[in-house]
Amino acid sequence: MTMGGFKALVISTFKEYVREKALLFWAIVWPLFWIFMVAYVFVPPGTGSPITLKVGVVNYDTSNTTLNGTLLVKVMNETKYKDTPLFNVKLYSNESLLEKSLCKGELDAGIIIPDKWGINASFGQGKLVVLIGARSAYSASITQGVLMGFLEEFGKRIAYTKINITMKYINMSTNYMDITYNETWWPSNKSFVEMIRDFMIGLAEPIKVDYREVVPEVYANRPNIIGFYVIGAIGMMYLYMGFSVGASFIASMKERGVLYRLLSTPIKEYELILGGLTANALYQLISTIIIIVVGTLVTGAHILWNPLNPVHWIVPAMFILLLFMSVGMGALLSPLAKTSSGGSQIGTALGLALSFTTGIWFPPEWLPPWLRVFSNVFPVTWGIDVVRGIMVYNIDIAELTPKIVGVVIATIVIFTIAILLWRRIMAKYIEA
Repeated sequence: MTMGGFKALVISTFKEYVREKALLFWAIVWPLFWIFMVAYVFVPPGTGSPITLKVGVVNYDTSNTTLNGTLLVKVMNETKYKDTPLFNVKLYSNESLLEKSLCKGELDAGIIIPDKWGINASFGQGKLVVLIGARSAYSASITQGVLMGFLEEFGKRIAYTKINITMKYINMSTNYMDITYNETWWPSNKSFVEMIRDFMIGLAEPIKVDYREVVPEVYANRPNIIGFYVIGAIGMMYLYMGFSVGASFIASMKERGVLYRLLSTPIKEYELILGGLTANALYQLISTIIIIVVGTLVTGAHILWNPLNPVHWIVPAMFILLLFMSVGMGALLSPLAKTSSGGSQIGTALGLALSFTTGIWFPPEWLPPWLRVFSNVFPVTWGIDVVRGIMVYNIDIAELTPKIVGVVIATIVIFTIAILLWRRIMAKYIEA
């Protein structure tokens, strides 16, 4: 086959793809739809920023002490996280009104401060009643976690204040000031007063934990999260488009009358296959560029790609391999496709199902354990992981090398099987 003939075959097939409105929808509109859903519904603007909870408070406390219900409300109003108020407190006169607002979904939570709470908390134990709003299980769990963290820290501050007051009175006594012990169990020859203080601190906070958050950059802010899903949308498109094309490739050429005309020429079967699939790959690569540009410029996705970085050129190579791999997988369905429409429907359905169950769209951690195992051995997932590793995670190439090698080998094996299968189907058409 001459280069001119190959070029003509690619151009003619590509034009047919462009004219097909259904393909335009599946290649561009559907992936962009999901990117916008992520950017403005699932991960809306403000994601990653602290939230302000609406909390209703009924304060029955009349304690004439420094610590009382009024102080608790004041601290709640002044508490901030990353310059964002943690609570928006609204005072209620009774529990009935508070519960009505909670049932209407007007509040995230409610706190009932009983009378003498301040006195009890100062000299013993003060009890609070916390009502968690239940607009959804998700919001309820977040609200409960935030309030538990706040009240735990507030209680700890009370405990340390009580310790300091107690130590003040202990230090006023001279009975034990000079007593020290040298027993083997006595810590560091501390004085009795020092031991009492450390003991009480241990009562207030038996275990002191230093929490340090180490979060992958992709999950740290909204642009990186959207970038993760932009690559996922491309992977999704490759799966259902590739499966659809692979399953209906021969049947489509037969129905359009192209197959017999081309086979009557000196063109060889593999040349016909490569010409048709090159047009499909070109079409999807253009769709890929559109998805990345829209995802980056419109939704604010953070995607790294530097043409001056040799490692980043692995990305377009990986895209091409994934295109041919997914088409090759779709070819395994072609014996089931008696018509191009049937093949397209089978491929689209299976491709969409796999995109949601193999770590292409949802993070693998969200999947059940048995599906997680499947995603670990699915070669298309390897390729998407490589692209994400370079464009989103900025992972060192050494860590990605095993998956890159796996994608190359899988593509060669799968696509070779696909060509043999297509040639066998075409031979049956010729014999017929």
